[in-house]
Amino acid sequence: MNILVSMNENLRAMFFSDDIYDSLKDIGNVTYNDTGKNYNQEELKEQLADKDVIITGWGHTKITPQIAGERLKLVVHTGGTLGPIIDSGLYDMGIKTVSANEIYAESVAEGVIAYILCELRKLNFHSKNTKNGIWTKNEDLGTRSLKGKTVGIVSLGRISTYLIKQLKPFGVNIKVYSTSPDDNKKKELGFEYGTLEEIFSNSDIVTVHTAANDETFHMINKNLLKLLKQGSLFINTSRGSVVDEEVLIEQLKEHRFSAILDVYTKEPLSAQSELLNLDNVTLYPHMAGPASDLKHYITSEMVNEINRFKNEKHLRYEITKKIFMGMTQTT
Repeated sequence: MNILVSMNENLRAMFFSDDIYDSLKDIGNVTYNDTGKNYNQEELKEQLADKDVIITGWGHTKITPQIAGERLKLVVHTGGTLGPIIDSGLYDMGIKTVSANEIYAESVAEGVIAYILCELRKLNFHSKNTKNGIWTKNEDLGTRSLKGKTVGIVSLGRISTYLIKQLKPFGVNIKVYSTSPDDNKKKELGFEYGTLEEIFSNSDIVTVHTAANDETFHMINKNLLKLLKQGSLFINTSRGSVVDEEVLIEQLKEHRFSAILDVYTKEPLSAQSELLNLDNVTLYPHMAGPASDLKHYITSEMVNEINRFKNEKHLRYEITKKIFMGMTQTT
């Protein structure tokens, strides 16, 4: 089995350990991208001419049927969504794909929980005050509990499924908007469905987990954002394009609600962005997941997938064409 690791050295430094290099060596003949950059289309096509498996990472050149060639059998992605990585035509060629989407989803859900708790308990605010010699009296803390809150979740995918499970111990009420309602999942996880309007009007916390594609561009618009009630919290960890950022800024200026943003229309966030001047928004650098210490685990699990494929066993992290079509299609 011939394996191409197309991730450049900088990306491998984050995702590869010595054990992972050794494990790959035991599986087959491995070629590494040591060019110091991502392959362009011509270079990738040339490299794939005699390869059975490719391991990809963030920022990868899209693999089209023309680039894949006739030998490629398996695409292994150390990222989450495969949307920007492959063309759907690969499925028609019988090429299988796997990714760390499941691992990313669980980690993002954990990150959202952390964001919510930090905001409700005002951890950053009170830590800064304490370090500056300000000891806030108990009656002036202004903290809130997650218990009893109504959490509205926009879209029901893998992240949302993990988030619902992780929210349960906090005693919250959960309402979900989905274009494909599943009554079995509703019964299994214990939530209620609602329209977007109901979720934005009635929730204490609204968190967005919608795949980014042409249909969801600026899906969260003024008509929805103006429904957010006084004191509510809006969170976006999906993609910046799903939310009309200019309208969000306009609504935040009214100080009716607060927001936690992990993603933006343009990344990195511009130093001229008006978001930087708003005191009711907490900004993070697209870091909800995966946590840094999971990266070696992610690659190790993807290497295990190659072994399963080689031995004709069930692929634990397989991304079928149906799953792929529902994934974020942008970077």
